[in-house]
Amino acid sequence: MTCGGTDGKVTVRGRWRSARLRQGTGLHGLPTAVALAALLSLAGCAGLTGNPGPKTSGGGTPGTGSPVISVTPSPVSFGNVTVGSSAPQSMSVSNPGTADLTITNVVTSGTGFSISGLSVPLTVGVGQSHSFTASFQPASAGSASGSIAFTNNATSGAYLVNMSGTGAAAPSPSPHSVALSWTASTSSGVTGYNVYRSPVSGGPYAMVSPSRVAATQYTDSTVQSAQTYYYVITAVDSSNAESAYSNEASAAIP
Repeated sequence: MTCGGTDGKVTVRGRWRSARLRQGTGLHGLPTAVALAALLSLAGCAGLTGNPGPKTSGGGTPGTGSPVISVTPSPVSFGNVTVGSSAPQSMSVSNPGTADLTITNVVTSGTGFSISGLSVPLTVGVGQSHSFTASFQPASAGSASGSIAFTNNATSGAYLVNMSGTGAAAPSPSPHSVALSWTASTSSGVTGYNVYRSPVSGGPYAMVSPSRVAATQYTDSTVQSAQTYYYVITAVDSSNAESAYSNEASAAIP
């Protein structure tokens, strides 16, 4: 008996003899050559041909990729922020990977820290990014720390971005004030006055009174120590027409 050839056929040489199956099969005379050919096929004899099965490269699944999460800036430092005020920081989450990034949950921790502009679930495509805003609003003076945790399909655990900031005490109200008074305008139709102030003699001036002053006196309580301020007044009529500036008056704050 031989097994070979370039045409993929099996050649079996030998005498024919009858083979009797076990009782109950109802078959007699099975050629030995057929039985041997079947055994050779099962044994993987060289030269036998068949339909090859599907192949994979490198033992993996073809066509798969991996997402990657990247958040900038990271870490985030807000620096000094006055207590009661809010400091925003523009941020971005991007995906430089080779498959879609899916963010299923975002948790912000730390007193005074928050984010906006990011809703979950969020899918970030390959090479794409999504912008959002982080904020720090301290309720008290002192250093603070927090984090943003992104639950996603790129990392086994949450992706963390650390944040820090310092609450700075608001400046104390100035114990000083400037009392201004002036002579009423003799023009007809005058309904009030605007008060202007500048840190430089001759201006430019900025309006310091929050609204039109009906009386001929005004107290400026927003001055700071060791500063000099320069004031002018204008008269305003019922049609909101405004006069030229008055003469300038100065006040030096100790």
